[in-house]
Amino acid sequence: MIKLHGPDLNEHPDDYDVWARAARGSRGRILGIGSADPHFLVTGTPSTTSISASYIGALTSQEEVQKVRAEMEKELENKRKSRNELEERVQQREQRMEQMEKELKEKEERRQKQFDEFMRKFKVGSN
Repeated sequence: MIKLHGPDLNEHPDDYDVWARAARGSRGRILGIGSADPHFLVTGTPSTTSISASYIGALTSQEEVQKVRAEMEKELENKRKSRNELEERVQQREQRMEQMEKELKEKEERRQKQFDEFMRKFKVGSN
């Protein structure tokens, strides 16, 4: 490109011009895009100065997609928050269960010691 158009990049053709020249078919259409507006496909802006109905439709569709996406992201965030809350509650319950099991084991050990002491005294008293 530098050999053909010089070192000034502002003098070089844009992507659309290069693509249009390289892909132009025998019927004047650009191969691969059919009758679509090639300038819009390459640059994202329509080739005419007036805004076409399809361009407005595309913008409206993009806005709707963005709204739906925002709603979905909000819903996903709410579900994540709910999941985190549930996980926290489960963890708290597991901790309470562990504490209760520990307390129960301690009580059983105390009762066993009391029983062993009772049996020891009973055997001593019956001899």
